[in-house]
This record gives sequence, C-alpha cells and structure tokens, in this order.
Amino acid sequence: MPRFRFSLWWLMIAITAVCVLLFLSQTVGDFFGFVVVSVLWCILPTPLVILAIFGRDDPQAFAIGALVPWTLIIVKSPFAMSFVGLSIWLPILCTVCGIVAGVTRRWIRANLRSE
Repeated sequence: MPRFRFSLWWLMIAITAVCVLLFLSQTVGDFFGFVVVSVLWCILPTPLVILAIFGRDDPQAFAIGALVPWTLIIVKSPFAMSFVGLSIWLPILCTVCGIVAGVTRRWIRANLRSE
C-alpha cells in the first residue's frame, strides 16, 4: 500500500474547498442544500449498489455495510433529522458501517479457516 504523505498544499486545497462550500451554503441557501442532499441521496448510493452486486470479497462486504444506513433512514423517516444533519452524519455512518462489515467478514473467514 502507498504511504500517506502529509502535504500543506493539499491541506490548503481541502480547507479552501470547505470554505467555498460553506460560503455557497450561506449565499445560495436552499438551492445549495437541495443539491447536496440530492447528491448524497441519489448519486452516492449508486456505486455502492453496483459494488454490492458485482463486487467480491472485502469491497462487496464494505458496500453492503455502507448501504445499511441509507436503507434504515429511508425506511424510518427521511425528515426526522435536518438536511444538514443528514449531510454530515450519513457519510460518516456509511463509512463506519462499511468498515465494520469488512472487519466482520475478515474475522469470520479467519475463524472458519482455523477449524
């Protein structure tokens, strides 16, 4: 695996991008929020669904685990939380659930081989 290198240049670019997004959210307002929620709810789950169907091994387990929060929020109530709250917590929950699914798959395979 390639090593991660810290770079002030990329840190500056990331902070600038976050600042631009925050500026747009304050100036454009509702339209920007609608775009963020549309991307989050419609575009991001698409590669995960494709990976869950056609992927193998750890990527497939990650995709299935990452899709769990989307399905739970859609079934429960999409408007129980604000759009900003969903925009922040949904990617975090998907990442954590995907990692847990991948680690669980590796643990199961390791324990089945030892028997």
